[in-house]
Amino acid sequence: MTHLRFTSTHTDYLHDIVYNWGGTLLATASSDHTISVWRRSTSGVEWTPLCVLRAHNGPIHSLSFAHPSFGNLLASGSSDRAVSIFAGDESFRLIVRLVDSNDSVTSVAFSPPHLGLKLAAACLSGHVRVYESRDVINLSDWSLTDSLSIECDKLTCANVSWCGNLFIQPLLAVSADSSLSVYAYSTKPNARNVWQAIASCVGHSNYIHSIEFAPSVGRSYELVASGCADQRVRLFKLSQGVIETQKKNQSSKTEIGWQASCIASFALESIVLKVSFNVSGSMLASTADDGLTRIYTCTDDQQWKQIKTLAENESEEVVGNETDWIGDEFG
Repeated sequence: MTHLRFTSTHTDYLHDIVYNWGGTLLATASSDHTISVWRRSTSGVEWTPLCVLRAHNGPIHSLSFAHPSFGNLLASGSSDRAVSIFAGDESFRLIVRLVDSNDSVTSVAFSPPHLGLKLAAACLSGHVRVYESRDVINLSDWSLTDSLSIECDKLTCANVSWCGNLFIQPLLAVSADSSLSVYAYSTKPNARNVWQAIASCVGHSNYIHSIEFAPSVGRSYELVASGCADQRVRLFKLSQGVIETQKKNQSSKTEIGWQASCIASFALESIVLKVSFNVSGSMLASTADDGLTRIYTCTDDQQWKQIKTLAENESEEVVGNETDWIGDEFG
């Protein structure tokens, strides 16, 4: 694994870095109110500046590229309470600003392509809004289709991530401070809430800075990773099975439902800032405020362990028995 370093054009802190689906573009978001887009050379060894985007009046917290079947689309969320969407090929241009939020937008995420062109945005008021563009010819036309609320007083962190499995109902993972829940899109007629909480991923004792669904590659379950200010990276297994439910003043009954369990927890000595899976979901990377990137993988005996630690000025450090792994084998 090699490093490729290039100088940022930003003048303040970076909050997010994302690749497009093909890995040919890279976008960075900063407190300097700008987004920088970089293009990889055909040789793959150089990144050159493509454009600088200015569409916000506050720090930009989150970025997301849409699936390429919808073209080159980039979304951003900012402290100015707006979501901006850009489109372009040789350069990007602002096509729409969504201003429904009443607090800082800290996370944006385009949906997987089988759900259409949708965008989820989480803000610190405890709301997650889902927008959709039904006309891919007119990408400036977006409508607010769904929303869900999280019970809270005042959030410090809020994140959202889509599940990419096209064979199950749409799922959204939503974190709010130290809580992480998974919501499912309800298809029941006359449902009071379109998005309903189906499982809680418990165990966090501080702010959750990052969450991500693993890509769905034929598993019988889903994986959700979290990076937290309690200095831990966690992996949760989300699966369907028979559960026992009981409503007030009623006898218990069994039904098919979702269950979440923590299958791995890695203890660090620094605050975890971001987690991200590879394209197959077999490896996970985390970054922390100690400046190190850690790589985890699922072994042949279905256990997750840390295998590498990458530093800025070092090639790589192989981690062996020093790895702190806590968890059970997959069921």
